[in-house]
Amino acid sequence: MRQTIIYLFLSLVLMQNSSRLGVLIWFDVNQSAIAQTRCENRFQPKARCNGHCVLAKRLKAIDQREKQSAQQAQLPEIQWFISAFQLVYTFNTTDNLSNTKVGMSADYARYPAPEHPIYHPPNC
Repeated sequence: MRQTIIYLFLSLVLMQNSSRLGVLIWFDVNQSAIAQTRCENRFQPKARCNGHCVLAKRLKAIDQREKQSAQQAQLPEIQWFISAFQLVYTFNTTDNLSNTKVGMSADYARYPAPEHPIYHPPNC
């Protein structure tokens, strides 16, 4: 069971980028039929297109689809800012039941900086 799932996902990943290869194989297998039925220049034998115009259109359509999917897949950029300065967080509110102030604060400037003399290796 595990191997079938692995092979399934592996084939899906490989097929994701093989659309061009599929079109090229389709064109190579069906080139004579494409040249006789779908080619724009089939009534002009001097053009010697042999269906390459159809191949060019298909490849161009694949390129456009890939560009559109790439534009849709772009995620908005998130910028994070971390401050190295003093952080003081204070939260005060009033408790509705007893009308008393409930507060919470975190003052990180109280704590000693790592350069403080407390932080030193032990003496041997």
